[in-house]
Amino acid sequence: YPHYNMTGEKADVLSDTDLDNLYYAYYDSWTEQASQDIRFVSDVLSDVQGQQIAEYRQQGSRIYTRYENGVLIVTDLDKKSVTAGNREYFLSDYRTNGG
Repeated sequence: YPHYNMTGEKADVLSDTDLDNLYYAYYDSWTEQASQDIRFVSDVLSDVQGQQIAEYRQQGSRIYTRYENGVLIVTDLDKKSVTAGNREYFLSDYRTNGG
């Protein structure tokens, strides 16, 4: 699943501190995108929850991942899509900003 580092402090509070690497991590700017990403990943991986990867290979711009229950997930880096079973998913369909 996606992982995010967020902070409750605004950027100006973090500037010139040991935490200035979190300058762009103010939660209010990221919570909507994070929830959209998590919904995308949850939908794509719904049939393989708790399954181990049985096979992984990449051919050109496609990544093939087969799980122990036989489900094949194909990620197409050129099309920016993921096919799981008979369904094709596009992250842009989950992002309100078209991401």
